[in-house]
Amino acid sequence: MQMRSPAVSSTKQSPTTQASLMGIASSWQNKRLISSWYLLAMTGILLAACEAKPSMGEKAMQPQVGKNTAALVVQTLEGQPQPFNALIDGDTRPTIINVWATWCPPCVHEMPSLDALGRSGKARVIAIATDPSATVVKNFLRGQHWGRGMEIWHDPRGQITREALGARALPTSYVLDASLTVTYAVAGDRDWQDTKLLDKISKTLE
Repeated sequence: MQMRSPAVSSTKQSPTTQASLMGIASSWQNKRLISSWYLLAMTGILLAACEAKPSMGEKAMQPQVGKNTAALVVQTLEGQPQPFNALIDGDTRPTIINVWATWCPPCVHEMPSLDALGRSGKARVIAIATDPSATVVKNFLRGQHWGRGMEIWHDPRGQITREALGARALPTSYVLDASLTVTYAVAGDRDWQDTKLLDKISKTLE
């Protein structure tokens, strides 16, 4: 006995029906292809930003230089408003704003050097976490050996820093002068103990 495959129907379909079904299948395949390419492109953009050479990361963020951040408001890890203008307190040191997330390996990789910079007293370091939950950030910080040299602020899902400062990749860092104006910005992780980088930052503040 020969069994008929369930996938084969004995009912004949009209040419119009067949053409319609083929059109639906083609449209579905095209949507899947477009979605796949979109995901690959977005992944490539994020990886490129994280692994970019310093010159590439600086070029991408050049449009942010000159922006004043004094009017921006994010949050504390307790959910209270955290205005940037609270940094205008007579401290003349430059401020490093670092936009990061706990799930971002390049972000975590550069944190010890940022923390060391903050502990050296040469700059104030503000690390703005973009994780959706502040609880996740606090739990993550409990297991780290760094953090004493910086303040941790919170921008849930990165909405403020993305829209106001163009932080579309993580990590992204900004150097602010005493008026809270951006003098230098870079996408991707950096060694914040590198003398060449620190000299470059100093020149932007002159």
